[in-house]
Amino acid sequence: MNNTSKALSVLLLSGSFLSVAHAVDRNILWDKVHNQCEPQYKADGKYTPCSLVDEHDGYVIYKGDSDKYQYLLLPTKQITGIEDEQLLADNQPNYIYLSWEARDLVAEKTDRKVREQDISLTVNSLNTRSQDQLHVHISCLAQPVREALDRMDVKNIDNDWHVFPEPLKTYTFNYKKLSFSELKNRNIFKDVSDKVAADGGELQYSTFAVVNLDSDNFMILEASGTLEKRIGAEKLQDHTCALAQ
Repeated sequence: MNNTSKALSVLLLSGSFLSVAHAVDRNILWDKVHNQCEPQYKADGKYTPCSLVDEHDGYVIYKGDSDKYQYLLLPTKQITGIEDEQLLADNQPNYIYLSWEARDLVAEKTDRKVREQDISLTVNSLNTRSQDQLHVHISCLAQPVREALDRMDVKNIDNDWHVFPEPLKTYTFNYKKLSFSELKNRNIFKDVSDKVAADGGELQYSTFAVVNLDSDNFMILEASGTLEKRIGAEKLQDHTCALAQ
């Protein structure tokens, strides 16, 4: 018996294997949606343990367990994450726009003033997320990222992809402008997928954020990693909302 087999045998005999398996359960969020929030809403019209259940557009809003101010948008149908081909279909709900519509929940939770420019949406890559149900992070921007955005001239940002002029949380991101109308009507997942394909990357190791620039303009920030080089756009957020006033 080799060392790996011996170690596995010890885990099995001691019962520790069950604890390890539980620790990496990647379906916790799906269970929240499918076995808790939806049944509760259908039973008595209450959202608990979610903050919102929208059966018409097929999503829930769930308050993150471990972060005081972060919310998550989750589809009510099973979609694994950024790499799921279902997200490229034209008939999908616009999960990114619906996430932006839920931004006020963050400000309400902080009980402080949070500017729209300080709210961000992020979707992590397969190898930086812990769950296999698509979830859009709705949270505050990290202050250094907001400062980097403020150094840019919004008037000179166009709808083509460019390399962001400085690293964001040590990572290189591509960016392009997005109007409010485009946010509402475009499939952002397809935009990101097309960019990754054009660059020869792998969608499963890619990540993106959407940030607000002004009343009618947004920015998509996209980055692609590899199996070994993990990149998650959630790093651009600050779940303590230090920017809240």
